[in-house]
Amino acid sequence: ASGWGWVWFITAKHLPEMFAPDGAKNLWVELATVLTITQSLALMEVLHSFLGLTKSPIMQTVMQVSSRILLVYGITIPSEQAQMHWSLYLMALSWATTEIPRYLFYAFKQAMDKPPTILFHLRYSLFYVLYPTGISGEMLQMFHSLPKSLQSEWLSLMPIKGFPNLCTAACDSSVNNIGCSLTVIILYAYVLGGPFMVFLMHLTRAGAYKKRFPRKRKPDTADGILFPMIGNDRSTQDAGKAVIC
Repeated sequence: ASGWGWVWFITAKHLPEMFAPDGAKNLWVELATVLTITQSLALMEVLHSFLGLTKSPIMQTVMQVSSRILLVYGITIPSEQAQMHWSLYLMALSWATTEIPRYLFYAFKQAMDKPPTILFHLRYSLFYVLYPTGISGEMLQMFHSLPKSLQSEWLSLMPIKGFPNLCTAACDSSVNNIGCSLTVIILYAYVLGGPFMVFLMHLTRAGAYKKRFPRKRKPDTADGILFPMIGNDRSTQDAGKAVIC
């Protein structure tokens, strides 16, 4: 949580410069090392989930961590265009604001049976806002890492029917264009997979709330004639039956 706290602090400090010409560039200069190290350490979550050390769903954990690692190492670090775009703020701030309460929740859970209620609500409700903003920031980072010509092609061929043509246009024998083609493929995957990730988290939230706040079951009401109470139990003895017969 401390690493993400530092990411949040650095990003928030640069927020007034968000739409300035060199705002995102100045942010990246200060943020690059901290964000890279902090996000790289998240790979331990995949290992912990695989070994059963945490209850996090392995599929959801792999999808989230791998996509962020790809963004940091495959998009933002090598692309100066991505580093200079305001979506860097959106991505970093969404990640940090999601992870801080999540790690604090797990830390409190190790120390007590039920973490503070406010932390529980933040852990399982912030994603409704932060997943869409984070995914939007990630997609914009990928989009602005593409050459200008390919950006216009991607927008004009956004429908699925244009997908094969765009991949063919983007991919040739050069390593750079192969990377562009992969970026385009991932952009399409985000369009389709983003809502799915939100839905998975919604299911996780529903299960967590059901466990934390179970509905009180209404006491069963008996129909018909009841045997008289003897102590805490209803009598089934012959004497008791004779009373109502």
